[in-house]
Amino acid sequence: MTHWFDKEDIIARKNHCCDWCLKTIKKGTKYTKQSSVDGGDWWIFKTHRLCFHVSIEANKGCDPYCNGPDMGLHDEEIRDILKIVKKDLKKRKNNL
Repeated sequence: MTHWFDKEDIIARKNHCCDWCLKTIKKGTKYTKQSSVDGGDWWIFKTHRLCFHVSIEANKGCDPYCNGPDMGLHDEEIRDILKIVKKDLKKRKNNL
């Protein structure tokens, strides 16, 4: 079971790769950073703030005993949802 700790939104001092959408988190932008322990291994999870919030919303209603951003859906499922959300946001922005 994965245990999540220390979620924080911070400003990137350098470019990072988003662990959800696999795109670049650009230097100077705010992103979500969270630590976890899984199977005895320590991980640092970095993601765009939008990707983090979409993953939380997408997993609502999943296993309540898991307490992290990957509460039930697999990475590929989250990435598919993120593509749809980002495409929709881009379309809405262009219609303004």
